[in-house]
Amino acid sequence: MKAVSDDVTARPVKKAGNMPLSRMQELNEFLAVKRFVKSRLDAQLAEVRSLMKLPIREAGISDDCSFAAAMTLCNLIHGIAAVLYTPDNAKNDRHGRFRDLLESFYPWEPDENSNEKSLVIVELLRNPLAYSFGILLQECMAIKIRKDAMTDAQLAEIEKADVRPDWIPLSVCDDFVGYVVDVTGLYWG
Repeated sequence: MKAVSDDVTARPVKKAGNMPLSRMQELNEFLAVKRFVKSRLDAQLAEVRSLMKLPIREAGISDDCSFAAAMTLCNLIHGIAAVLYTPDNAKNDRHGRFRDLLESFYPWEPDENSNEKSLVIVELLRNPLAYSFGILLQECMAIKIRKDAMTDAQLAEIEKADVRPDWIPLSVCDDFVGYVVDVTGLYWG
């Protein structure tokens, strides 16, 4: 499959809302990419959407699945970086492309340090969860993963929002003891 070029990823894309990502109009120009998204990403994003509703205590589900949601989102972003993202300065380094994709295209707020926060997501969140059960080296700063249960209405609002709603936390914050990664913020982006 031919990879998407840097100029394609730089186009503004409207969010899909509560519909499969493969139904986004912008993908109609790139049928191979659309088929890939439909076969590989739609179901995974639908599962993350379900995880965002947890916990549901009245149904006996008391776990929030914050680790599973954070890991799945990171894996999806990493997969997009590995398969679809080919910047001009691309190296054969998937981790570098993952970080570059976050730095360059994640919707950071203007005053956020995209370099620092991308590093937190890659080096303190995704890599430890993927490779060492979430265990960080002793000299690393602490990291917390946070996620609140969301309603269908809240999910629909953030999925359609082109600008982060005020009630959605930033995806990465420094709480003076370490970093907090908010899965809701990560999901919005």
